Amino acid sequence: QECLAVISTETERLSRMIERMLMVARMEAGRREYAIVPVRPDELAHRALTAFRGHVLHGQVDIEVDVASTLPTVQADAEAIGEALLNLLSNARKHGGPGVKIALRARFEDHGVTFAVEDNGPGIPLLDQRRVFEKFYRADSLLSRRTEGSGLGLTIVAGIATAHRGRVWLDSVEGAGSRFSLWLPCRPKRGKSVSAAK
Repeated sequence: QECLAVISTETERLSRMIERMLMVARMEAGRREYAIVPVRPDELAHRALTAFRGHVLHGQVDIEVDVASTLPTVQADAEAIGEALLNLLSNARKHGGPGVKIALRARFEDHGVTFAVEDNGPGIPLLDQRRVFEKFYRADSLLSRRTEGSGLGLTIVAGIATAHRGRVWLDSVEGAGSRFSLWLPCRPKRGKSVSAAK
């Protein structure tokens, strides 16, 4: 039974890794399509948080949510942005400090809405900050070596942001946690409601 449990866990892990690799390949080839329509930011946050809580099977995670229902709608593919926010939340959980604390916030700025995911982890060294969105890149730290990951989650987030004519960036100070921000426009460009990866 113990061996079967290990095999099952490893099979699921490899399946997730293969799925992510295929997703990145589709994005790079411009074959992933997005149905971009007006969506409420609080609905996007709810979608991501529901999926995130389903993934957290053990351990305590303190989540603070500040996403007002009065924020204007953004132009988004709800499934894709939910996936991007889930990746950021999962990343924060893996790299958070003792007694993981995560915050998901959203605010209106620059004719769009910025989602921010913050953690109480050790922060990311400046040298690594420039490469965190690269494929397969993982900061060479003790924490990174102890946590499972393919190094594709943030690459997927960056690809989704680009496809939405948005942007993603990192603010981090060693010893003071990290904040990943994802900005999405509130208004469509050139009247298009459906966009592909390129």
